[in-house]
Parts: sequence; C-alpha cells; structure tokens
Amino acid sequence: MLGERTSYSVNKLPCNIRLLKDQGEHIIIAGLNRDDRFNIISAMLYNINMKKRKNVIISCLDMELAGLLNIEKQADPDLADFLYCQDYKAIFNMLEEIIAARSKDPVKDWKPTYLFALAWDRLAGVGIGEDYDALDRLKLILQKSGGLDLHIILLTRLSKPFNSLLPFFNHKICAQSDENTSSNMLDNMKGMSLSIDENASRVAIHKIGINETKHKIYQFEITESQMQQRDVVLVQ
Repeated sequence: MLGERTSYSVNKLPCNIRLLKDQGEHIIIAGLNRDDRFNIISAMLYNINMKKRKNVIISCLDMELAGLLNIEKQADPDLADFLYCQDYKAIFNMLEEIIAARSKDPVKDWKPTYLFALAWDRLAGVGIGEDYDALDRLKLILQKSGGLDLHIILLTRLSKPFNSLLPFFNHKICAQSDENTSSNMLDNMKGMSLSIDENASRVAIHKIGINETKHKIYQFEITESQMQQRDVVLVQ
C-alpha cells in the first residue's frame, strides 16, 4: 500500500510505491503531520497517474496542500470543477450518478475511478457542522460502490468527524496522530508513538481487518525549489 515494509527494510527509502487495487477499496488516512499527509497522497497520486486508463477526481479543501500537490495538473481535466468544491451535494450527486450508471452496465468496461477526498474534515456538512443526512448518504455511497471500480481515498488530520464511517473503509492508515485517532482507527494506541521524533524515519500503520502492517512513509522534503523538481525526485 505505502511501499517498503519496515520488517524488510534495508535502510533505503522506497521509491516505487504502488497503490494496491481491489474491488470496493476505500482508504481513510489520518495524520497530524503535514509532511506525512503530503507524502502519502503524493505517492498515491503519482502511481495512479502512471495508469493510462483511469479517472482521477480530486476534492481538496486545504489550499496549501492543493498547491504543494499541484492538483490542477493531477486531476482529470473534465472533473476540474470539483477541485475546490465546497458543496458536498454536488460531489455526492456525481458519485451517485457513477454508481447508478455502472450498476446498470453488465459489460463492466469501466475506467477505474479514484476520488481523493482531501481535507474533508473542513467540508461543511461532512467534516464540520455534521449533517447526519449527509453522513448517511456518504455511507451508502461507500457501500454501493463496492465492485464498481470506484475507490474513495479520504485524507484527514483527525478521524473524529468520520468515526461513524470507519467500518465502511477497507483500509485504515494511521500516521502520527493523537490518542483518540489512534484508538479509533487501530483499536490501540500505537499511532501515538509513531515518528514523534522529527529526525526518525517516518512511519504509518496500515490496518486491514485485524491485520496491521508498519510502513515507511515516502519521505520528500517540502521546499519550493524541490517542488519544482518533484517529478524527477519521485521517479528516481
């Protein structure tokens, strides 16, 4: 999921990180550290965009992260209206239309579709000022999209706004986080002790069901000059 497993580490940073694909895959990622959030999502976007046949939808409410990721060049141009969209109903309508169309198509000749829901803890009605109807609607979307090659990747600083949604995510990734997030996502406190030392190798725990795997986080120092060389650095 994130690259090199630490148990097989040879003290080298992973440079070929793939996002594993299976039907109905949804991922929730929580981490307080901005660099962790950037590096995980950047690696996923890079590797998904290596595929020729796919749709990438990005909705990002964190303008700093949007700028660092250069998301205007990462998303499908036909779906650019959703980049900074703050109307969850428009996004949900679009997802429901995809689900309805694919549910009626027995041929299943669909392009894999990935929605990157970035910083949705800032999305009114979903992450803040929670609208229970909106959360119930999102639960249905997560459930109904299984087997339709529609994958939702949700990035948040804390898991609290999405605790009721956690059972609907196949994969949970916890980077450096607070006590409640670690407990809710991993049913333990392991995330509290991950990579607190800024000089230590960045680590996240990836949980699938009851199985947990510790991964290195793709480390990339965020500076303006290096961002200009981003594509070169990521494919070394």
